[in-house]
Amino acid sequence: MAKMILMVVLCLMALVQSPVPVAAIDCATIMESMFPCSSYLSNFLPLMPGIQCCNGANTVATAGDTDSLCKCLRSSPLSPVFLPAKAQKLPNLCNLSGFLPLVKCLLPSSNPVPIPRVIPIPPGA
Repeated sequence: MAKMILMVVLCLMALVQSPVPVAAIDCATIMESMFPCSSYLSNFLPLMPGIQCCNGANTVATAGDTDSLCKCLRSSPLSPVFLPAKAQKLPNLCNLSGFLPLVKCLLPSSNPVPIPRVIPIPPGA
């Protein structure tokens, strides 16, 4: 857990110190706002998000357009370890209807893995 926290802090510092022009959505602020949710979203316990998590999610939900916010959330070093079931519960537990469109950003990719097609081999071939 300490390594994850250190990784997030280092990523946030790199984003803040980056010479890249500031975008309409400040991803460092978005990640900082969602940081209190990292323990809730990536572990089986706690069962409920804390008030800081709910406040941060509310800040994110009102920070800009969904596509830009999704890009920021997906670029978070913690997003691959979020538990999908917990991400889906966050809007209801925090009473955040504005966060519902962002739940997909916290879930693993919904792109289905193609199933290889099996071509039967004729008998005697």
